[in-house]
Amino acid sequence: MSSYLEIAEKVLAHRRRPMGPHAILRDAFMMDLMPSHLHGETQHKTLQARLSEDILHSKERSRFVRTEPGKFFLRSLLSDESIPAEFRTTIKARRRKRELTPEPVLCIAKDSLHKLEGRDHRAHLSIYEDLRESGELSYHKVKSRPKDHVPIWCFVMMTRDDCVLSYRVGRYRAHEEELTSKRTVGFTTLVTEAQQTLFNHHDLGIIEAGVTALALDVDFPMDVEVLEAETSEVSSVVSVTLDNEVEAALLIIETVCPHWFEPTTRRLSMNDMMWIPFRVPPNHLEDFDPWTQAVVRSRFSCNE
Repeated sequence: MSSYLEIAEKVLAHRRRPMGPHAILRDAFMMDLMPSHLHGETQHKTLQARLSEDILHSKERSRFVRTEPGKFFLRSLLSDESIPAEFRTTIKARRRKRELTPEPVLCIAKDSLHKLEGRDHRAHLSIYEDLRESGELSYHKVKSRPKDHVPIWCFVMMTRDDCVLSYRVGRYRAHEEELTSKRTVGFTTLVTEAQQTLFNHHDLGIIEAGVTALALDVDFPMDVEVLEAETSEVSSVVSVTLDNEVEAALLIIETVCPHWFEPTTRRLSMNDMMWIPFRVPPNHLEDFDPWTQAVVRSRFSCNE
């Protein structure tokens, strides 16, 4: 049995009202319920992932329910009329969809890309801060950004064992006509200014933006935090060049696919989804889109 679930049950039974993961952990520390082996900066995400997973798999047998997005309560207290009725109303997780991103998005000066490329991921956070202070990393509308800046894209790969999830780009997803029907190994998104919050300020919301896009595209049935718990920091930065001009900066992120989840798609934007080996460069690299080609060349040149 998960220690996180036991802790959440005790806190919710004591407080007798729905709570979010941050509040549950705060009260757990105050009640001296946190064992020494549970630690880390993202405990709230782990807790939310454990609660969401339990609700998904156990269904009516779960001890927990959702009363609103991001808030959990005890099933055993739903019939307790001494508790306000609004606390005892449950919801199901809603299916989400991709939103357009008209807001300013994160861009980087082309001449500054070398400061991130080839660097250990542990150095990225301090470099982000330095680049922001110098103005080399800033937010702009894509079409009105400075000519010497390129947009930053999260390029999220879903992995399982030694394989990576791939699919063919449909006509409603391709950025350019020639990309249609090309195979890719990445789920991509821009990073908007609005995606940076108090809780992800350290990485400008990059990981959360990328994982959210992945979750939407593969119709992941649980809270994004479940995938975030299986996600690496940015492992590398790859620039994409066309006609000797840098057109995009890709932040490579890897998410391990939960063993119980099998991605499927019924979207016109993605076709022929399959797992492909990724220990060595894929055969017929010309069958892949230019961004995947750039990622593959960067990955395997580094591993040689």
